[in-house]
Amino acid sequence: VDLTVRRWLTPFEVGGVSPAALERVLVRCRAEGIGVVLLGIPACSAHREVITPAVDAEYLGYLGRVCREYGCRFVDARDWVPDTEFFDALHVRFDVGAKRFTGRLTREVLLTLAMD
Repeated sequence: VDLTVRRWLTPFEVGGVSPAALERVLVRCRAEGIGVVLLGIPACSAHREVITPAVDAEYLGYLGRVCREYGCRFVDARDWVPDTEFFDALHVRFDVGAKRFTGRLTREVLLTLAMD
């Protein structure tokens, strides 16, 4: 996990087709009056430990700018599931991890949207 994630992040910069595609979708959602919540999905501690403060700052800085510019919200759920509830390094176990994640997402995000 460690080596693979390091390769994904070296060198790290926000750019390319993914951010451009995201921003096109956000433009469309704003034009259609659709609210957007961006979600940082659960990651095991081995993945989170490889992310340097500089990479995390660039990632969160980009998301902060996008949220300000397009009026959306970012929910950082990267640490919502403990390692014991991952099937492997990438996938949350359905029987426990997914239930924990969706329960928290419902309580802390989805139900608050219904009240807005």
